[in-house]
Amino acid sequence: MIPYINPKSRNLLKKINGNFLIDILTSEKFIIKNNIPRIISSDVNYAKMWGEQWGKFQLTQFDSYTKKTLSKDRLEFMLGDKISILKEKKVLEVGSGAGRFTELLADSAQELYTLDASEAIDYNKKNNSKFSNTHFIQADLFNIPFEDNTFDYVICIGVIQHTPDTLNAISNLWRKVKPGGTLIFDHYQFTYRYYFGTTELFRFFIKRMENKKSIEICKRLVDLFFPLYWLIRGNTTLKRIFKKIIPLGIDTSSTRNSLDYDVLKEWTYLDTHDALADPIKNLISKKKMLEILNKIDSLKIELISDMRPGGNGIEVRAKKN
Repeated sequence: MIPYINPKSRNLLKKINGNFLIDILTSEKFIIKNNIPRIISSDVNYAKMWGEQWGKFQLTQFDSYTKKTLSKDRLEFMLGDKISILKEKKVLEVGSGAGRFTELLADSAQELYTLDASEAIDYNKKNNSKFSNTHFIQADLFNIPFEDNTFDYVICIGVIQHTPDTLNAISNLWRKVKPGGTLIFDHYQFTYRYYFGTTELFRFFIKRMENKKSIEICKRLVDLFFPLYWLIRGNTTLKRIFKKIIPLGIDTSSTRNSLDYDVLKEWTYLDTHDALADPIKNLISKKKMLEILNKIDSLKIELISDMRPGGNGIEVRAKKN
């Protein structure tokens, strides 16, 4: 097992009485609750909303729940290969949410360490506790409790755009990749089209609401407009017009057309709340992303894709020399 460190002091942490991890030099303690080390000094404000969201929509995006391969297809595109390439690898997953990718990674990786800054980690553990090779940790992306140069793969999907500092986030992840290892992440892509709709207008108000209320408001929007969306779902042009007028979290490509009415509606509940209630939403151009990556030592880009069907904007796969 890979040892934990105190991300502030960089000292090793030692388990005591099964209830705490303690810094061997400073004696700072971190609680272990629900068999999950909580190596986090305080609430991370930008992450709090996500814990409540994933508690509400725990299994919505799981391939094992939808009986589709949407998560698998997305992950394998970013890996550039079958998930089975992780068979002998030590993998760090950062910002795991309720565990849609965790269930795929755990089924292949030799050893998986999956962390989230919010209480979503508890839902992830609940959903994926059957995997004996998987370790669940509550920790912040900016304070990852492992030594640098440790993991064969560091994977962070659907996360960085919701953090306050893109460059710092990528740099922190990169430090955990060992030489010869791979970093995989994505980021919302900047397009002017995003601002030519009503999403940001609705988001201005909804992101300020208490989370239970924001979930309810988003649910009402979906209940009202989803039946209309279902009628036009086969027409890409009409879907794009619809999305500009009505701020539902919909994928205008055809990647989700195989989902039935109830499953797609549930997915739309989730994605609408994701789009309208997130406290931080950063968008970045491909040019800006390349500028950031070029500032990082020993980084060789293997993939940098623009927005594609089923993707999340810019997708990056980088190898450490």
